[in-house]
Amino acid sequence: SNFALAFRFSRTLVGSLKVFGLSMESRSVSVLLLSGETVSVPGLGSQATAADVCAELEQLRPLDPTESSGYRLALGAQTLDDDSVLPIEADVVCALAMPPLLPGAYVLWAGEDLRKDGRVLMKGERGVIKEISGNESTLKFPFMGMLRNVPRKSFSPLSRPEVLELYAAMVASSIPEAADHRFTYLDNMKEVIEAAKAVGVDDTEFERVQPRLAMIAAEREETIASQMAAMTAAELSQLAGTYR
Repeated sequence: SNFALAFRFSRTLVGSLKVFGLSMESRSVSVLLLSGETVSVPGLGSQATAADVCAELEQLRPLDPTESSGYRLALGAQTLDDDSVLPIEADVVCALAMPPLLPGAYVLWAGEDLRKDGRVLMKGERGVIKEISGNESTLKFPFMGMLRNVPRKSFSPLSRPEVLELYAAMVASSIPEAADHRFTYLDNMKEVIEAAKAVGVDDTEFERVQPRLAMIAAEREETIASQMAAMTAAELSQLAGTYR
């Protein structure tokens, strides 16, 4: 097509400019939207980041804030951070429409390494949004407890396809035999279901897993009741021994 020929020519021209030691002031990046439509994002610097592209793309294709919190880019199979610089030779990047942020949503840590109580939170680790207040959120990461007043730039929400992939993996996994592991499995399933709801997955999607979750939940209640009963009996026995 004429567009493809023009794009190839522009790439050749960029290569020629680089050979002669000249710097390119701006360039265009083609973005493939989820609909399959390809659009060109013009006027970007040679060191354009994913955030730059998303900002320009939002102007070209504004998103409904009630349905999405913005765009996120992927280059091939690699999801790009906001500060990732797109390579000058990039042909097409994929733009994912991110759902609005809601409590329960899965996020990836995008800030600097954070130390707390001997634990290090590193970029790319997955957590959960617990509360949202303006541009700041309360996040929970494994073994880190609650992180409060976290700015939006310090985390990146998982897209709907990413959450559905995690949910499918949990559903396909077998239920552990050990009771403690089954209870952990129950908590993890509840967490991923809440994350799926936060990206707009309908409740009907979870109907087939509810019987197994109800079975494990009932087992946990029985276990807790038995432990409490045993503890009470031991305490009574100890008190009885005191007055003998």
